[in-house]
Amino acid sequence: MQHLETIRKHIFSIKNRMILLGIGLGALFWIIDSAVAVYTFNEGELVTQMLVPSPHQIWRRVLVLTFIIGFAFHANYLSNKRKRATDALRASEEKYRQLVELSPDAIVIQCEDRIVFMNLAGVKLFGIKEPEQLVGKSVWDFVLPQNREIVKARYRQVQEKGEKVPMVEQRFIRLDGTQINVEVTAIPCAYEGKPSVQAIFRDVTEHKRTESELIKLRKAVEASGEVIFLTDREGIITFINPEFTRFYGYEAAEVVGKTTPRILKSGMMTLRDYKLFWKRILNKQIVKGEWRNKCKDGTLVAIEGSTNPILDEHENIIGFLAIQRDIAERKQAEQEIRKRNEELAALNAIAATASQSLDLVQLLHNALDEVLQLDMFGGMAKGMLFSLDEQNDTLSLVAHRGTPEDHPCLVNPPQLGECLCGLAVQQGQVIIANDCWGDKQHSRRWPSMNDHKDICLPLKARGRVLGAMNLRLPEDQEIIGSDVKLLTSVADQIGVALENARLFEAVSRQHERLRLLSARLTEVEEAERRRLARELHDQAGQNLTGLGINLNIIRTLMPEDVTDEVHSRLDESQALVKQITKHIRGVMTDLRPPMLDDYGLMATLRWYGNRFASRTGISVTVQGEELLPHLPPPVENALFRIAQEALTNVAKHAQATEVTITMSIEGERVCLVIADNGIGFDPSYQTKPVGDQGWGLLIMAERAEVVGARCWIESHPIYEGTRVIAEATQ
Repeated sequence: MQHLETIRKHIFSIKNRMILLGIGLGALFWIIDSAVAVYTFNEGELVTQMLVPSPHQIWRRVLVLTFIIGFAFHANYLSNKRKRATDALRASEEKYRQLVELSPDAIVIQCEDRIVFMNLAGVKLFGIKEPEQLVGKSVWDFVLPQNREIVKARYRQVQEKGEKVPMVEQRFIRLDGTQINVEVTAIPCAYEGKPSVQAIFRDVTEHKRTESELIKLRKAVEASGEVIFLTDREGIITFINPEFTRFYGYEAAEVVGKTTPRILKSGMMTLRDYKLFWKRILNKQIVKGEWRNKCKDGTLVAIEGSTNPILDEHENIIGFLAIQRDIAERKQAEQEIRKRNEELAALNAIAATASQSLDLVQLLHNALDEVLQLDMFGGMAKGMLFSLDEQNDTLSLVAHRGTPEDHPCLVNPPQLGECLCGLAVQQGQVIIANDCWGDKQHSRRWPSMNDHKDICLPLKARGRVLGAMNLRLPEDQEIIGSDVKLLTSVADQIGVALENARLFEAVSRQHERLRLLSARLTEVEEAERRRLARELHDQAGQNLTGLGINLNIIRTLMPEDVTDEVHSRLDESQALVKQITKHIRGVMTDLRPPMLDDYGLMATLRWYGNRFASRTGISVTVQGEELLPHLPPPVENALFRIAQEALTNVAKHAQATEVTITMSIEGERVCLVIADNGIGFDPSYQTKPVGDQGWGLLIMAERAEVVGARCWIESHPIYEGTRVIAEATQ
């Protein structure tokens, strides 16, 4: 059944309908002709006419039937042909529509100045969601006023002449009011039977932006102060910027498309480095470094640069980009900085060496050693240092290195103005002799003298010449101006150190004189203390003792009827005598405790501590070895007085409850420590006495200094206590 249905559908398909119609018409004619023959011409029965017609009738009917069927076949052919054409046209239109819809360019059809069609690209270009938003709108709503005459002229050309107008760049207005750059062309077309114009828009916004960026890039490359050039895959130069011409001297016509960067090779790169360079860039690596290249005129230049491979979208190398810059000034600056650093290092080394010792001879020896080790000399320099006696205007040789034994300056230094060193001191200027034999200023010579050059520099401090430094160099050694400048600075450093050493010696001598004077004053002070103690004992003490005896005698000789008031007055007088006697004994003890000579420092400190505790209520603990050796009397006196002053300060200022006095011996050093638990203070604030404060600290330091000892304070504020420490030599 399914097969029969298929045949039926095929038979009655549109393609065979005209044939079936022809066959039907032919059969109808057969019947009509049979009916006409029977009923009109009475030629027998209808059945006979239909089934068994005469030969003449058969011929006529077959002829008509053939004509009808042939016409049906022809009509069927024409119908099928037209249908095929229609189908082809419809398919072509569908393909065209698909092409239009899928076109990356915006396509807009305008009919009677109205938009009637827009593809999807046009939707995107004009910033809308669907074509219906623009269909029916006037095309002039989207043309800038200043461009309307140009657009009208182009449309007239399309409509009237039926010509395609060339593509031009214009700005159009989008639906949201923003403007876009497009390239637009137009061709004539028909839409629904009406003459229309098809406009094709291409968005060139990104192209314009890229073009603008390329223009900026090209201008930047051309204006760049760096050398920039491009090569192809084979290394042929394809582009150079103006800086390339300025730097290397080659014009673009000389190198672009004609040669490779090998014209710049200086020959200073090793073959190994050259191969490594190409291996790296062919491996798509960026190569950076510093090289020396050769200019057109043959001069060599120092450059810093990079070579970058240029890759296509498939990551294949299509060329190379080289960027280079002149680093001659930077190299020179680096060399100057390096030299300056070397000079500063030399000056620092000289300064450090000069500050290591204040002994004049040792200082100049160390300084000369450091000068001769400067890199500029390469270990080939010899030298001498002279010190000037300003009172006698004479030079004395203090230090020398590499001086021959027969050199006259070893036994007889030059006078002012004599030879190079004497001239340098006299004139206060650097004296250079490049030829020791031909220079008349080089007046001193010796039997073993060989060819050499000399540099003599005055040693100055605050404008005063204090000596001279002589440097002997090989005859072929080159000394430039910067070297002389450095040596002058070195000589000034040595001059300052020489002045400091002299000042130190003078201060040391003065300090020693002051120390001896202070020690003498201390001895005188102690002698005066003993004298006062003896006088108090021999005179005031004995007189008070005699007064007490007399008062007792008076008491025994008084009559019995003496009033109580007399006895009371007598008792008060005897008590006053005892009080004064006790006070005088205390003063005698403070002036010079007798037990300091009899029992030593430790016993005296214990006695004085107990006395201080009973008087102030502050607990005092004395720690140390009981049998300490006797110290020199001046040292014992100084340590005892320091302890006295420290305890006095505790009572006045510390607000302490406990004091610990510790004596210890380490080798030949004796250490005395007086520590309290009081409020403490910041010693850095008490730099000098103010009012009645600070004098005790100063007195303790002076007492220690007189006997060659040291005394210092350790303290912290906020109840951390104070420690007075004194160290002396046995």
